[in-house]
Amino acid sequence: MLEKYIEKKLKKKVEELGGICVKLNCLGSSGMPDRLILLPHGTVAFAELKTDKGKLTLLQEHTIKKLSELDFLADVVQGGEERLDIFINTLEMEMWRNEEFRKVSGTL
Repeated sequence: MLEKYIEKKLKKKVEELGGICVKLNCLGSSGMPDRLILLPHGTVAFAELKTDKGKLTLLQEHTIKKLSELDFLADVVQGGEERLDIFINTLEMEMWRNEEFRKVSGTL
């Protein structure tokens, strides 16, 4: 599956969830994931998109690990629709978790 197809489907799914999916072009910050995902209830995620045969660079691996350590959802979406669907489900669960937290904390 072509990366641009994965990218297009991810963008559509994120918009269906009420969010925006920004393509990152970070000059001076090599290794940042391809997409910044902003969803309702303060949910922020990063996605690095790869085809079946695509490989992460060491810098990309390091950046995704660092973002995860900072408690951001940061993942590699590689290959077909099944992997993309898993990532979308994870986004939905994270968005729901953030909504519930905001209700309990009184910030929603």
